Amino acid sequence: MSHSLTIPTLSIRPNYIVCYNKFVGGRSRSLKQMLNEKHLADNKHHNVISSKAERRIKQAVDWLLHLSPEKTVKNPYNGQEFKMKINFITLTLPSKQMHSDNEIKKMCLNQFLIEAKKKYNMSSYIWRAETQKNGNIHFHITTNTFIPALELRHLWNRIVNKLGYVDRFAQAREQLYVNGFKFQKALENKYTRSQQYELYKRGKAENWQNPNSTDVHKVEKIKDMAAYLSKYITKQNTGREIEGRLWGLSQDLSKAKSASVEIDNSVGDELIDITKDRSIKQTLTDHCRIIYTRVSDLVKHKCTNILTALNEYTDTLLGKIAPPQALASLGLAPPSAHGKPPHIPPLVARYSAHQQYAMPL
Repeated sequence: MSHSLTIPTLSIRPNYIVCYNKFVGGRSRSLKQMLNEKHLADNKHHNVISSKAERRIKQAVDWLLHLSPEKTVKNPYNGQEFKMKINFITLTLPSKQMHSDNEIKKMCLNQFLIEAKKKYNMSSYIWRAETQKNGNIHFHITTNTFIPALELRHLWNRIVNKLGYVDRFAQAREQLYVNGFKFQKALENKYTRSQQYELYKRGKAENWQNPNSTDVHKVEKIKDMAAYLSKYITKQNTGREIEGRLWGLSQDLSKAKSASVEIDNSVGDELIDITKDRSIKQTLTDHCRIIYTRVSDLVKHKCTNILTALNEYTDTLLGKIAPPQALASLGLAPPSAHGKPPHIPPLVARYSAHQQYAMPL
């Protein structure tokens, strides 16, 4: 009879923590697991987001929200300031799709993500591909980065026109309006005659080189933002089947799994304190205990060791350090010798200074 050595371990994620026994040296995969892995590699999605993919996207959404404190941004065109946490970006083709889905993703979507990261530091995002009623592929991107609407449109139009999509749009518009403005009755439910005329004047002034191929708006006034975003991203595509991948993650969200720390006496004491809080839900299984605790709960119960593990793991994703006074101000760590401040876990500082950012999770 073989005996396996296990270590009590705590896995930490933004919305919950899991207590379990970790097998030392790892465990070999079963035949069922290996066959399942091969099945997933060979399987076609048929426009369906699998249950496993849904869980992965939900996890990415949780981390995206966790890494996205509300910030104030300024509209460069009117100087107006507003607060945002998460926004939705939509990218469409301005004319009939002439290339395969994979070509569009490789030549256009991928180039957009590269340029958006370089120019706007858009390093955290989730993208999803869908089809429109006209059969064209289009993309939804959920991110925490602000990109001015007009700059977004110019960027995307420049990229898709490398494949001729703006030029073909311009040719179609010139043919449509060869004799001047023409009211389109099929669009009257969306645009009135006067609105269509204003769009006509604007497009003609731009030589039809700046089609309305993008949309961006912030997500606000949502009670359960994590559930809302997950549902939005994983909704099933009802159009034609899309070639290749249906969704993707930025590098940081792709790597984000969970922080981990061994349960020693100090961590155990913090867990005991948390489990005494009847407002925090728990689930007990044969293999683990799941505690649905938020970061604000960990701060409230002064779980310094658990927060430190979460912060150090987050540092590997972001590399951000918070002001060194925050933890001491919460009474979570004593001052070090010679009056020098102790090392401060960055997320403790973030969530102590901005408690409201933790609450929607």
